[in-house]
Amino acid sequence: MIVVVSRVSSASIICDGKPIGSIGKGLVCFVGLEKGDTLENVRKGAQKVCEIKVFDNDEGRLGLSLKDIEGSVMAVSNFTLAGVVDGRRMSFDNTLPFAEAKPLFEEFCKALNTEKKVCSVFGSYMEITMNHDGPVNVILRT
Repeated sequence: MIVVVSRVSSASIICDGKPIGSIGKGLVCFVGLEKGDTLENVRKGAQKVCEIKVFDNDEGRLGLSLKDIEGSVMAVSNFTLAGVVDGRRMSFDNTLPFAEAKPLFEEFCKALNTEKKVCSVFGSYMEITMNHDGPVNVILRT
């Protein structure tokens, strides 16, 4: 699993033309599921998202987590993250098939330990508006 995490001051998402939700200060997580991913590593990834220290503490250092600031999280399914660039074309041989990836993405969303969360509709066409904060971006692999 690959998760690209972006620190934001706000974000909103529209799936297949329908507004799904928005968040304030927090994290937007683009989630790419790969062959071999399991419930265990998806849950571990969700835990990491909530615990990584990417928010400024009183000294201006990255010392606070999503939990510490009681922030929001937006999870976005993003199969292209598991793709590989081969020359000028993308190969999606390593991406998890739709039927296997959907329940794992839903488990990732469920495992995010915060009450303030918005999750994309798996497999939909999405429009995402984000106000990056920093910018701070992190790539997690589990």
